[in-house]
Amino acid sequence: MERFINDKRKIFYLKAVGEDYMKKEWNISTYITDKCNHITDVMKYTFIATMAIGLIAHFYVFSNKFMNYFEMGNILTTMAITKGDTLSFGRWFVPTATNLFTKYSIPSVTGFITLLYLSIAAVLIVDLLGIKSKLYGCLFGAAWITFPGLACIYSFGVNADAFCLSLLLAVAAGYALEKCKYGIVMGSIFLCFSLGIYQPYMSITIALVFLGLLRNVLSEEFCYKNFCKKFLKGIGMLALGFSLYYAVLQVMLAIVDVTLSGYHGVDSMTSFTLKGIAKGLVYTYIYFFQYFFTTAYLYTWTRVVGNIIAGILFFILLQRIIKKNKELSNKFQTSILMILVIFIPLGVNAAPFLMADRVGNGVDRYMIFAMMFLWAVFFMALDYVKEKELFGNQNLHSIINILSCGVVIIGILGSYLICNQAYYRMEANTQATTTLIEHIAVKIEEIPGWNKDKPIYFANCETLFNSNYEVIIPEFEELEFMPGTGLFPYYSENAIARYMKVYLHFPVELPTSQQKEDILLLDEFDTMPIYPTEGSISFINGVIVVKFNETETN
Repeated sequence: MERFINDKRKIFYLKAVGEDYMKKEWNISTYITDKCNHITDVMKYTFIATMAIGLIAHFYVFSNKFMNYFEMGNILTTMAITKGDTLSFGRWFVPTATNLFTKYSIPSVTGFITLLYLSIAAVLIVDLLGIKSKLYGCLFGAAWITFPGLACIYSFGVNADAFCLSLLLAVAAGYALEKCKYGIVMGSIFLCFSLGIYQPYMSITIALVFLGLLRNVLSEEFCYKNFCKKFLKGIGMLALGFSLYYAVLQVMLAIVDVTLSGYHGVDSMTSFTLKGIAKGLVYTYIYFFQYFFTTAYLYTWTRVVGNIIAGILFFILLQRIIKKNKELSNKFQTSILMILVIFIPLGVNAAPFLMADRVGNGVDRYMIFAMMFLWAVFFMALDYVKEKELFGNQNLHSIINILSCGVVIIGILGSYLICNQAYYRMEANTQATTTLIEHIAVKIEEIPGWNKDKPIYFANCETLFNSNYEVIIPEFEELEFMPGTGLFPYYSENAIARYMKVYLHFPVELPTSQQKEDILLLDEFDTMPIYPTEGSISFINGVIVVKFNETETN
């Protein structure tokens, strides 16, 4: 009888809990509170560290207004869907993402928004990988937010927040796959919008799927069926996400009547050959080893030596995991782990592989942001070894831990310096470019007969700094693979005109296409010298012509 009463009490209790839970789900404040309770100390510390270190690392660019060809060409622009670098590049979500908060390119505002995006992304990554150490979470956030490719992203000021939103959405896709009930669907939607801003960041989602598989191999619940199921779910989400993106793209192209550009092979993004896939795979490994183990991207041997030490430490950790962890006594499980380790360069750097035949078009530094996940792998291994106490000798474990954190800190400091060297170059180039345009405005005013109604033709201005301005600055030349932070021959008439109107309050009326075509056919234009030589600014057919080069460079 007593047992019967106890059982009835249990049933009543379970029903009460169930009813409370159902009520909780419909109470938005309680629901949010429950979700907030999931936020661990590691996640809080990671967020704070990423925000704080990001502010320190990129304060230079947040507190200054730098100009390059892109920023100059997009002054007070709304990044319309018909612009050459939006829909024609396959970036149908860029206008919305760019104007989400403001169309003004304000470094301090953009800086805060991007730090928020990237800090949330770092938190999601740390939580997804189950990193339990607050120190490791903070160090990963620091490595993530100081990636030198961010200097390139910040150089495209008006679009910087859009690029970082693409990163966050790509991370959210991998997070949703693992954490949400309908992860494949939710993840594919996030991935779809991420690709609609910047396609190479699909490599971010691929990296998270890869790391999820790696973590699964290390779990106590590992089994062949679950691993295969996880693998297929990841492939399914990636395929569905890209299919959704491509379907929206085709609809948008048809509606707006725009064709895809050949930029980085965007117009052939679904075209693959066996030769191209092999080529992409080779380049994936080349870029991986070139980034971490040569001075091509890091510029100093200190960073390279630090990364070599980190590599050695990683393999020491891996050896401990395989030999001393009883959960990996299963040979099949160990084999899967070794295969995944071999494919780490592909897992954390899939952008060149995805480009396949098109990889020869170039892989910019900010395309390979996913390589920062190598540090996530490193910290995941450190955290796993620490949790399982795989080092019997505590002193040896402490030495490994100190060395590991030390080389990561050296890498973070190195990245901090690279970013700020790039920002210094951006400031110097901004001063040079804006001063040149101010000089041009003065010279135009000195032309007899000039008035505000006369059209001005900035002829062949893509290379604004022509052969008359050949100055080699070795310190700037060393900063390779940092597009957007240097002088590039992509200036346009509209860019110069926008700058003059907004920053100089100088009236500029550009000539019609027909007027320009007529001028280019005249011998009078051919015999003109290039700016700033005397005679490089002249009246031709009622148009003030400023000749920068003999022909366009691109």
